[in-house]
Amino acid sequence: MTDIIQTQMTTSVQEVVKTQTIRVADVFIVGPLMIFAGWTLQDYKLDKINRPLGFTLMALGVGTILLNGKNYFANQKRLGAL
Repeated sequence: MTDIIQTQMTTSVQEVVKTQTIRVADVFIVGPLMIFAGWTLQDYKLDKINRPLGFTLMALGVGTILLNGKNYFANQKRLGAL
């Protein structure tokens, strides 16, 4: 029984470490790319939909950075790394 619990804890920690890597990628790559794409899209004067779409993409990029950054630090604190 103890082996099963230990295996589940190890697996759980490994899964959190994997998701932490994805969170860091979201904060430093995906979020800034979304902001950049929104900013670039907003600059194109092709039609009226680009401006709201650009703002939406930038807002989602900022939200991605904030949410994943918050969750990253919460998980690090829970794992005892901070």
